[in-house]
Amino acid sequence: VARELLRTVEAWMFHDRRLGRTWAALDAVLHAGDPGQLLDPVVDELIRTGEAEESTRYDLAQLSREVPSAANASYYARRVVEGHVRRQAASMLSEDDLKRNAYQQTDDILVGVEARCRRLRELLTGSDAASVVGDVADFVIAPQPAPVLWRDPAPHEPNDREPDAVLSVGECAILASEGGLGKSTWTLEVASAAATAAQRGADYGAACGLRVVAGAVLLVSYEDSLPRIAHRLTWISDRVTPGALYVTPDPTPLWQATDRSGESHPGALWDSLWRAVRDKGARLVVIDPVSAALADVDTSQTGPVRAFLRELTREAAAAGVGVLLVAHSTKAARDAVAKGEDPGAGIVAGSAAWYDGARGVLALARDPRSDDRLLECVKANYGRTGWGARLVERPGPNGAFRGLKLGAHLNRADLDVAKRPLTKQEREAAAKGATNGGEKVPDYMLD
Repeated sequence: VARELLRTVEAWMFHDRRLGRTWAALDAVLHAGDPGQLLDPVVDELIRTGEAEESTRYDLAQLSREVPSAANASYYARRVVEGHVRRQAASMLSEDDLKRNAYQQTDDILVGVEARCRRLRELLTGSDAASVVGDVADFVIAPQPAPVLWRDPAPHEPNDREPDAVLSVGECAILASEGGLGKSTWTLEVASAAATAAQRGADYGAACGLRVVAGAVLLVSYEDSLPRIAHRLTWISDRVTPGALYVTPDPTPLWQATDRSGESHPGALWDSLWRAVRDKGARLVVIDPVSAALADVDTSQTGPVRAFLRELTREAAAAGVGVLLVAHSTKAARDAVAKGEDPGAGIVAGSAAWYDGARGVLALARDPRSDDRLLECVKANYGRTGWGARLVERPGPNGAFRGLKLGAHLNRADLDVAKRPLTKQEREAAAKGATNGGEKVPDYMLD
């Protein structure tokens, strides 16, 4: 009986301190390996001490008379633990609560304790979980979430109208593209613009056809090493100023599956990451690529994707940041773009919940007639779509690729022309150029 009890019962769970000390002695004897004749005296002392208690209803002495069978050891343990829990719960209630609950079950008392703890948390955090509805009129004058990424107007356009926001505080946006087009480089261009603007005291910076709020940026990169990121930043600015761009060394997944049932939850990095976001005063968080941030999770399933995005937006709102997710596009979407069609939600690989849950979606594609990239806003819940930018490569020494820069602002008509499928003559000319030793032409141009 004692050995079974010791698996779940601790000395501090007893009401009487002497009983607890005796129980601790019994624990030591049983773990000595060869208790021998010492065991019986200790058990006798345990029962004797328990019988001397003023209140023994939930302790071992009473139990030894009620259920004196080794087969009921788990019942003994449960009663001892219940007594401990009941006493701890009672200590958290007022005298009136205690009198009122004197004859209630332990579970009922714990409900009162839970409510008391919840109210204390509400007072501490300034929230009121009891209010599940609110009057919409109370929020009319509340400020709208501040934009983090928005359209950079063309020089001839008015600069005083409401910004076409792609990403705002407390929201997630996605940049989708096929591999190798420069998604990571594009994010570094934007991050550098935000950091540089903060250093010179400006409200925002501009990069690649977008404006970005000035402030620190935190990069969670699952593919590029930290030296590689730092080196690429020197393409944009000769000197990377400390205190503006932060990275996570060798990040672990932010989200992981609980089991095969489809449930998922935050990973080990989650809390420390958001603590760092708040400590550094970041305005933008970039996760690149987002598929690597989810471990053992099927990103084509709606449930875990929605859970991940829901928690991201909650943390982002609390920290006052926007979150930019870098994702891959699908081959079907790229084929649709090459044919001049709208890819819709298929622009983001995986579940449609990615596209649906993001407040803004940007697509990066290659111009079928050049090495330029075409950036297009395909979704903006709180702004216009159908605008974009032509991005040209920034050449370095010997013509090496050194990043992307704005070539021209594009409207809907410009984008339609730029994405127009190649004509038969253009495909033949491209194939002829490749045959004659010219620059290799992407396969999709020859389909």
